[in-house]
Amino acid sequence: MIDGKRLRLKRIIDEKTNTCMILPMDHGTFTGPTKGLEDMGTVVRQAVDGGIDAVLVVKGNARIVSRMLSRQTGLILQISCATSLSPTGFSRVSLAQSIENAVKLGADGVSYFLTLGHEYEKEQLEILGKVSDACYEWGIPLLVMAEYYSPEVKKLGPIYLKHACRLAAEFGADIIKTTYPGDKESFKEIVKFTPAPIVISGGPRAENDEGFLRMVADAIGAGAIGTSVGRNIFQHKNPKAITKAIAQIVREKASVKAALTALKEEINS
Repeated sequence: MIDGKRLRLKRIIDEKTNTCMILPMDHGTFTGPTKGLEDMGTVVRQAVDGGIDAVLVVKGNARIVSRMLSRQTGLILQISCATSLSPTGFSRVSLAQSIENAVKLGADGVSYFLTLGHEYEKEQLEILGKVSDACYEWGIPLLVMAEYYSPEVKKLGPIYLKHACRLAAEFGADIIKTTYPGDKESFKEIVKFTPAPIVISGGPRAENDEGFLRMVADAIGAGAIGTSVGRNIFQHKNPKAITKAIAQIVREKASVKAALTALKEEINS
């Protein structure tokens, strides 16, 4: 790995524990105004205090969150874009900025949303190939989002995730973000055939903290190196407390029960 990537990855993946906790806050681009993102600066400050490794935003919000980051906290820029208003949904993803500009903005990594199995697949793969080449050239880590992007591909289940994650790794992704399929055995298969570290997405706001933290624990137990959790942090009543609870499971391999106890104590303190 070239030195630039290695240095930047140190601000995204914790070297001591080989774990990674990312706070994505790019939802406004994809789905519009989102509850919890009205005051991004405050949420970022709390998540940093809770132990987040990196924050992921679109370039327009980089100036807002960068002031809240510690020296150890990484900045990942979302360089792809699609909206829920499009007739093609999230299948046709555009490139929103260049890797060169991401470097100029001080990014430690960039993120690209990969979608497969539709009429625009060739276009998306060509874009991903160019993005990967540019990341090598500029020495910047590439996070590829290989998740369910529509109800149709969700019906394919782990088959889709396994293929998307493998393809992302073969295209040069340094970290892959994917959906937890719901059971440990299926996820172990995804990890087994993906030669790149995987973090799981948080998904929609969970009905309760216990169910959410159990999903995190199951994913870590099945081979994920960490999380990329947005709504279950920035829509939580105490972003700092839930971030600390996630960190206990991800970094310390604590039980769900222990993490829940610590969460309640932090909220009540």
